[in-house]
Formats: sequence, C-alpha cells, structure tokens
Amino acid sequence: MTLITLFGRPGAGKSTVGDLLAERHGFVHLALGKMLKDPAVLGEIGIDPDEMRAAIASGRTVTSERLYPWLNERLRAMPDIVVDGYPRGSNSAGPFAALVDSLPGRRAVVALHLDSPTDVTHPRLAKRGRADDDERIASRDDEFERVQLPLLQSLPLRTQLITVDASDITDTVIADVERALNSVGAMPRR
Repeated sequence: MTLITLFGRPGAGKSTVGDLLAERHGFVHLALGKMLKDPAVLGEIGIDPDEMRAAIASGRTVTSERLYPWLNERLRAMPDIVVDGYPRGSNSAGPFAALVDSLPGRRAVVALHLDSPTDVTHPRLAKRGRADDDERIASRDDEFERVQLPLLQSLPLRTQLITVDASDITDTVIADVERALNSVGAMPRR
C-alpha cells in the first residue's frame, strides 16, 4: 500500500506523472485541483463554489478547513494512490501529518518532488492553455517557492522524499520515477 504526494511548480508534470503511474501501475490518481472544480465534489465537502472560484481566480491554494477531513478519509481508504495538491499550504501540513500518522506502518508514504525550472515550466503552461494558467503564472510560481517548497522540509519523518529532475518529461524521467519508487518499496505489487 502506497501514498505518493506530488510536489512541483505549476507545469512540472505532476498530472502527467500521476496519470502515467495510474495507467502503468494501477495507482489511483487524485488531482485535487481538478476535483475541486467539480460542483458535486464541492457539495460533498461543503465548500461554497464561490469560495472556490475566488481561490482559482486569485491563483492561491484552497484553504477551506472542511477539505482535509474529507480528503484524509478518502486517502486512508485507498490502497495505492497518487495525490496532487496535498499538502500545499501551511494549514494543510497538520492534517497531512495526522493522515500519515494514522496510516498502517506497512504503508509507504512518498513525497515525489518533480524539480523543473521556470524556463521549462512556463512554456509548458502556455502550451497546455488552461484558463487558470494565464496571467497568474508568476504568482503561482511565487506561491510554490514561498509556501509549497518549504513543506518538503517539514513533512512527517515517515515520508520518504524523492526528487527527480523533471525538466523533460520523457520515458527516461518516468523510468527514473519508477526506479526511485521501487528502491523505497513504494511500487504496487500486481
């Protein structure tokens, strides 16, 4: 049983890597940002859609306290999961630590940091053309540097940190990710 949380600046390839791990190895990939755009999911959590639209419009991380109990319950129930978007802010570090502490000892917990510089990620963002990537690229990069990247140093001790150069998302990078996950016993046995 494995829990992988993906870290990386916008455009680093988190969705691509999460999707490939799901496709090739049977992980469930939860892209939290995508999920939180779904009105049905927001209703289940109890987050006001206007609050969510405001967070997306400003380019900031969602900070609703209702999110983490809902998310932790789902993550505890899934055997092999890749989650993109948790933890992402200082108010999510405590709930994430509580989640990790509550998991059975045999469950691997990995923070996979896809390291990629802005001269690589900005063109990727421009190419994918999502509405929330446009003029907020600089503020999202700032938030990553200021808020999210420091979280890597304060994750629960049980969390194994793996950093992979994701400057070029190719089969080589995916193979590097797979090798790194195998080395820490985090690949599902199928």
